[in-house]
Amino acid sequence: AWSPDGRELAVALSRDGLTQIYRINADGSGLKRFTQSYGIDTEPVYSKDGRWIYFTSDRGGTPQIYRQPVAGGAAERVTFGSSYAISPDISPDGMRMAYISRIDAEYRLAVMDLSTGQDMLVTNTNRDESPSFAPNGRFLVYATEVSGRGVLGTCSADARLTTRLYGEGDIREPACGKNVIALGNQAAGEVNDADLVGDAQKCLLAHSSLFLLFGTASRLQHSVFEKLFAQSVPVNAK
Repeated sequence: AWSPDGRELAVALSRDGLTQIYRINADGSGLKRFTQSYGIDTEPVYSKDGRWIYFTSDRGGTPQIYRQPVAGGAAERVTFGSSYAISPDISPDGMRMAYISRIDAEYRLAVMDLSTGQDMLVTNTNRDESPSFAPNGRFLVYATEVSGRGVLGTCSADARLTTRLYGEGDIREPACGKNVIALGNQAAGEVNDADLVGDAQKCLLAHSSLFLLFGTASRLQHSVFEKLFAQSVPVNAK
């Protein structure tokens, strides 16, 4: 994950038998360990103001989402609503966090108000993964499974609207930026952790570079695309 100013990355690395979060400068220098636990720490993402790194950790026994100050300090747990919470993403205004919650063996996309800690499920599918906020903060993209096939889903952050977009192959690991949606397409080779850089004109593949598909207005349904990339407005605007 890139820092908001583009100067460094947060990455999960396995060293000394432990998977922990490390920070590294954009030029590849200055690698330093960030988290200190005896669990598995992974899936880092910066807060939009650059003050926090959110991540998934099983340090408490089961996967939950934590955050830790970039400037230094102890990690604190963020999710408490289920026994399993992974894959955090922070809204552009920094007010909400999307994540995947396991409820009764179903993997559902949830959105949390970071100021109150209250959260809600926003999808009706049960194999959701990899949520990513659209630039306007009103919508999210995510991968889900329908009839055994990976598809791209979109939903509003207030749970009022859900749409599924069927592309070629088996879609995994979507990431939404200002002008593109990057999709991992399993049919052309497994692609993991598509991470959008800076203004989202470029992409970094953290683990694989076999295939990357860009969803643009010419490939996606125009009405949905326009909603995802419309000018930023409050999430509950009519």
